[in-house]
Amino acid sequence: MMKKVNSLSEFLTAEHPQAPEKLNVFTDVVFQIKAETELSESVAVCGDCFSLGFWQPKDALKLTTTPATYPTWTGRVKLPVSVPVNYRYVKLGAKENNWEVLKANRSFTTTGAALYVDDGVFGVLPDASTSRIRVDFSPPSHDNKVA
Repeated sequence: MMKKVNSLSEFLTAEHPQAPEKLNVFTDVVFQIKAETELSESVAVCGDCFSLGFWQPKDALKLTTTPATYPTWTGRVKLPVSVPVNYRYVKLGAKENNWEVLKANRSFTTTGAALYVDDGVFGVLPDASTSRIRVDFSPPSHDNKVA
């Protein structure tokens, strides 16, 4: 019986347990967006690859927020390295989904071991002069509290 996998990284790891880490074939991507939502809504990243749901909101990467960080939503996923990614954010509602209305899809190409993608505000495509992607970042630790 085949094991169900939820992502490309899980598939490759299941087939070749040592391969992904040794070959460094994945980029750890953190998405961040500011989005005001209704109480029953959540936010997801939906795009043109398996890990982002192939444009199907029900299969998209669900983002999370907390009372302390709202309206900032974040999510983390491993994507194959050196691959162009096209995506949009979508507000997932109980009755309907609300996509960002943009002139073009958001996009980047995965590179390095880690990317931090700060996409600013839901429904607003940053201009080309805005630096929104950090490569090989060290994510901030939420364990350290400042007095």
